[in-house]
Amino acid sequence: MKTLLLILLLVFAAGAYAAPADYRVYYVKGSARKQAGSAMLRRGDSLNVQDVIHLSANSEVYLICRDFSLVQFKKPGTYTLRTAAPCPGRQSSLTASYFKYVWEELRSHHGSPESNPRHYMRNKGAVSRGDCPMVRTALYADTIYAAPGTDLQLYWQAGIEDPFISVFPDDRDRVPVNQVSIRNNKPVSLAKLISLANEQGELYWFITAKATEGCQRNYLQLLPVARYRARIKALLEPVVATTPAQTAFMKAFVLEENHFLVEALKYYAQAFRLDPTNPRIKAALKHYHEIK
Repeated sequence: MKTLLLILLLVFAAGAYAAPADYRVYYVKGSARKQAGSAMLRRGDSLNVQDVIHLSANSEVYLICRDFSLVQFKKPGTYTLRTAAPCPGRQSSLTASYFKYVWEELRSHHGSPESNPRHYMRNKGAVSRGDCPMVRTALYADTIYAAPGTDLQLYWQAGIEDPFISVFPDDRDRVPVNQVSIRNNKPVSLAKLISLANEQGELYWFITAKATEGCQRNYLQLLPVARYRARIKALLEPVVATTPAQTAFMKAFVLEENHFLVEALKYYAQAFRLDPTNPRIKAALKHYHEIK
């Protein structure tokens, strides 16, 4: 009987030990610790709803919930997470994909970077992903928002001897209305695509051979500068300020997920300048030109 009780206790203890985390520490400023111990909280630590945390004066702690929302503590005090940090439920916010990416990053070896953060980006607003099997691109070029004067090199590979940018009148017609010859497997500039947009500032395009019946096509929308900037400002409003490099990286992630590729690159570059040894920042920049 004693042996059975011991086995049951060990099973329950193992189950409790293996219980998934309810929160992961995203950001710590100042002094914060779990009430039950003396060790200070640090980025990537796991917490559960029964945990109690203590914040000293001039300290902040941001926790990612298991539903990929964010809970912030900015005042000194002692907090029981079950009551002080309820998770609101599954998120569909502009930042949910980013926090899902960070959650998985922190879950893996306490900060090991995911090789491709784009795996966590939802296809927000995309018209139609180009899926001809012969064309591969470094970036998701299915939808791009641009403004006059913006430019970017789009890297691609294809088994096409004489490639063309084929322009289609809409997202359905299979007959191109214009074709522009390009160099095989050489980057296509965003400025070139912008020059091919119609009077409404739209471009349905894909890289094809001269003779083509059309693929699912990529979409470019040229926005007036004021509207372009307003869209970017609205997208960045939910971004949570932490360290300068981490904040720049979050801005880049949100902008890229929402197809503002030029502006995303600026923030990735800013994050790299601020933290040049960070492997996830370097990986994000690499994916602007590396085709996998």
